[in-house]
Amino acid sequence: MCFSWFHLKILRNGSERDVSIRLGELPAEGASNEGNGTSQSSPLHGVGVNDLTPSVARDLGLSPRVRGSVVTDVADGTPAADTGLKRDDVIEEVNHHPVTTVAEYERVVREAGKRQLVLLVNRSGQTSFLVVEPE
Repeated sequence: MCFSWFHLKILRNGSERDVSIRLGELPAEGASNEGNGTSQSSPLHGVGVNDLTPSVARDLGLSPRVRGSVVTDVADGTPAADTGLKRDDVIEEVNHHPVTTVAEYERVVREAGKRQLVLLVNRSGQTSFLVVEPE
C-alpha cells in the first residue's frame, strides 16, 4: 500500500491550524493486510511501512538526522502488535541492519524469514529495542 502525506491549513471557529494527513488506497476486498512485501510467515506480517521523509520526521517531532521506515499500520493480533509496535514508530534497524528505505526494510525482513526479529524503534525521539517473535 502506498501512502502520500499532505499538509493542510484549515480555518475553524476563527482560528487557523496546520494539519498533516496521510492518504492511501484501501486494499481490494479479499486482499491481505500484510504490509509492504512481508509474507504471512514473517513476524512482521500486518505491518505497513513507508519511507521517512524530512517532512514526516518534522511532523513526528524527530531530528532531521533520524533515518528509517515509518510504521503506517500495525494489524491487531499480530506478533508486532503484541510486542507494542505502533503507528508512527520509526524502525531504524532490523536485526542490527540499518533500514533507511522501505526497500531495505523489506529485504532484511525477507532474509530473516520466520526467525525472531530485533527492531531498533524510535518513538517520539526515544529509541528502544523490540523483539518480535514468530507466531
